[in-house]
Amino acid sequence: MKLKHLVAVIGLSCVVSAQAADLKELRVGQDPTYEPFEYKTPDGKLVGFEVDIANALCAEMKMKCVFFDQSWEGIIPSLLAKKYDVIISSMSATDERQKNSHFLQ
Repeated sequence: MKLKHLVAVIGLSCVVSAQAADLKELRVGQDPTYEPFEYKTPDGKLVGFEVDIANALCAEMKMKCVFFDQSWEGIIPSLLAKKYDVIISSMSATDERQKNSHFLQ
């Protein structure tokens, strides 16, 4: 089930980038505490499955991914405040989250 939601978030990033085709950077919000999806190595490098997906999307769109660390509690509020363009961090689509965020399913 989580993979379905991950794919939805990835699809959302494609929609965001299509709307912002003139941008050179895609600002990506993540909570890097969810190994193996996104986490930091002991030397501080951001790694994981979702980091790889984000970087692959950015490469395909010829954009540079800029990652923003965000605590889970603030991940949607920071998106709404335009701190970043998209969230690529495992998230299930709940009724409450769908009030302020778009999920592709």
